[in-house]
Amino acid sequence: MTMGTLLRVSQHCPRCEFTNQWSSQPVVNNIPAGDLQLCAAVLFTGSSFSQISKFLGACNIQGLSEQCFYRHHAKLLIPTVNRQWKLEQDDVIREALEGGSVTLGGDMRADSPGHSAKYGSYTMMNLTSNKVIDIQLVQSNEVGIGERMKKEGLVRSLTMLEERGVNVEAIVTDRHTGVQKFLREEKKEISHYFDPWHMGKGIGKKVDELAKRKSTQDVSLWRETVVNHLYWSASTSSSGQEAVAKWTSVANHMQNVHTHDNVLFPRCLHETLVEERSRPWLKPNTAACERLADLLLAPRFVKDVEKISPVHHTSSLEAFHRLTIRFSPKSVGFCFKGMLAR
Repeated sequence: MTMGTLLRVSQHCPRCEFTNQWSSQPVVNNIPAGDLQLCAAVLFTGSSFSQISKFLGACNIQGLSEQCFYRHHAKLLIPTVNRQWKLEQDDVIREALEGGSVTLGGDMRADSPGHSAKYGSYTMMNLTSNKVIDIQLVQSNEVGIGERMKKEGLVRSLTMLEERGVNVEAIVTDRHTGVQKFLREEKKEISHYFDPWHMGKGIGKKVDELAKRKSTQDVSLWRETVVNHLYWSASTSSSGQEAVAKWTSVANHMQNVHTHDNVLFPRCLHETLVEERSRPWLKPNTAACERLADLLLAPRFVKDVEKISPVHHTSSLEAFHRLTIRFSPKSVGFCFKGMLAR
């Protein structure tokens, strides 16, 4: 007889009336232990029932039904994951309380690409310890449209942390307008910085788009330099004004002009460039030079450079989100509790 992954053999001797029953595995509260272990292995490795079912079927190995899998998943595995996360979260919050004020990094990961996301998981990380301190899962129909999920996740997370007594000194996020407005109007006591990685990624994409045109294809030679210069401007500046002065100097530098009309950064810090170290300079008044300068010196972007984070960034948070994709891929749908657990 089989029951899930359990094989049970009954023996009976017709001569001596001897009977015996053998089971391939122990039974815990009327549940075969192998069933629990298989269900746990599927969830904890980021797999899915359909994948493991196809594998067992191809190898002609006895498995368990889909109904049985999701029953154990809902009643046993998800509560276990939630309980373990709460214990871990309590430890991280306790560590934050002992350390005084904290700097947090926040960002949201959607469950599908584009603007059709159903769920958005907003992750808050303590950037000093690089430990996740809170995760809020928001469903799009709770806030009307998917674009509002990021702000809602941030609001819920900050509310919970403040209720637990965490003193948030600063927060590093992307340049989401809803998040900016909320922190500017509702949380004036929290210093808000923009993440250099997000800003570098954004300006890099715009340079790539500009390089696709024939008249401005030469700007592709400056893409890496532009992104690196943004990181350098943030990490070596003691104020937002200094970061802006260093950032705007790149418009002159790419034209082989290394003196600037700014007292905070009057000239480039590199040595005189000899011929073998010279760059493919952009010629003034050309389409490539003018369009790239307009892009780099766009008033809104320059204004945001003033708030770029000089020390902290969210690269660890991005790495966590890339790991999360292994457990909740964007091509697979999950229920709310299943999504939160993964």
